[in-house]
Amino acid sequence: MAHYPIMLAGGKFKLLAVVVGGGEVGRRRVESLTAAGAAVRLVEPAGGDWPAGIQCVHEKYRPEHLASARLVFACTDDAAINARIAADGRAIGAWVNRADDPADSDFTVPAVWRGETIVLAVATESGSPTVAAALRDELAAAIPAQADAFAAAMADFRGQVKSTIADAARRAAILRRLASAEGFARFRAGGREALAEWLKSLLG
Repeated sequence: MAHYPIMLAGGKFKLLAVVVGGGEVGRRRVESLTAAGAAVRLVEPAGGDWPAGIQCVHEKYRPEHLASARLVFACTDDAAINARIAADGRAIGAWVNRADDPADSDFTVPAVWRGETIVLAVATESGSPTVAAALRDELAAAIPAQADAFAAAMADFRGQVKSTIADAARRAAILRRLASAEGFARFRAGGREALAEWLKSLLG
């Protein structure tokens, strides 16, 4: 099954994500969703220590718990309950992820590494989370120091280039030069100031 990868801005679109089940998988979902700024409702009969700011419903699952949800995560250890959650979520137009059955999921959750400004996500079409996690770790280890700071600087310079250069093709060419290995080398050697000086010369 082919997937279409996207990055959802949880805080910008005020996504309400409902996580049903508070085991290891459910906890990972809650933590990653809150890190992305999504509003989270956790449905878990047992108590527990959960991140501040989420809505905890300590009850057995009922369809009403999914009210207003945009994303639904079925993370219980009962396949029959997860199937019910998936059906209920789709009935209200939410996207559903079943922790126990990728084939019955509308989307999958990649293996993620998160820096300050860089997010690395790795998934496999075959639904092999251990392979995705191994590749994530290998790729994350290869991300050089200062890459986060470089990405942050590039975001600022991109705005400057867009406001200065009207021609789209020339804008793209300049930004590619800035983001190249040469640009990163200049940044590592002299910081934001060195990159800014090079941008001035590229702008002519």
